[in-house]
Order: sequence, then structure tokens, then C-alpha cells
Amino acid sequence: MIDSPQCQRCETLPAKTSGPGVLHLQFPLAHTLGKVLQHLSHAGADYSQKNGTISIRVPDQNIIEHVVPLLDVLSATEQVDVRAIFQREGQLMQLHDYFDVEPLQNFAAKAQSSWLIDIMENNRLTSWFQPIVNCQSPQQVYAYECLMRGHDGDKIIFPDRILSVARGEV
Repeated sequence: MIDSPQCQRCETLPAKTSGPGVLHLQFPLAHTLGKVLQHLSHAGADYSQKNGTISIRVPDQNIIEHVVPLLDVLSATEQVDVRAIFQREGQLMQLHDYFDVEPLQNFAAKAQSSWLIDIMENNRLTSWFQPIVNCQSPQQVYAYECLMRGHDGDKIIFPDRILSVARGEV
């Protein structure tokens, strides 16, 4: 993270979504609820159900392994319609927490983006400005192209992966 003080109007990185805790899902349609209940039952998941809401116990840090299979069960429209909120272990839900309810699709994208948050927190994004020259006069630079790369250990992460996660297209 940057050590300099930050004003309140500046953007900050989102908090990483990780367990343990409980993932609460609200279903607008009984059909969608039934599909997820069937999946959770077959998967042997630890869950409870009450009044159109399913609460799935996430016993470890890895929320992704509990969320991604749900995406395979639901259509894209259902992923947008189902609402999700994560309650971290030991957290009592307060009124302001309910403003964090979001479509399951968005929640899943955030849950899968923790690696990108790590890269940004640790300043492992690099930008280069590549000069674009005039073919008739190669010494004359008339524009620059900005190139971005992420670094994860020895691996280079290309912009298509970084930007698709940032847009929530995981």
C-alpha cells in the first residue's frame, strides 16, 4: 500500500473478500432457489435455508470454491437477480452492512479478484510508454502507446487478464 497520506476523496482499494464466514443469498424466484438447493445438497455443503434465503457456511479462507460452482448452476440472468452478502466470522450484521448487498455475479467477480488487489497493494503494476514514430522520419516521435503489465513472482500478467478482472468479467 502507498505510505503517503490519502485524502478522503481519493479512491481506495476494495477489501479482499475472504472467509471464514457465511455467504447469504436471496432468491427472487423459487425456481432459482430450487436449482441452488439441489446443487448444495448434492455437493454436501453446510447451509441453511429460510424464507427464500440460503446461508452457506464458508469454513476457510477460500470463498471462490464455494461461489464458482453456483455460477455453473445459474444462468447469467439468474446470477444478476440473486443477491449476495458475505458475513465474516464473528461479524454482527449492522444496518450499514446491508448497503453492501450486490448481485451474485458482482460478488463472484470480487471474490475472484483478490490476486489483483494484492498486485495493486504491493505496487506490482508496471507501465511503459512506447514511442510511436513517423515512418518517413523515424527520429520524430508523434505519439506514445502506454503498455501495462502485472508481476506475480516470476510470472508476467498481461493486460487482458488484469482488465477483464477489473471490469468484473471473470
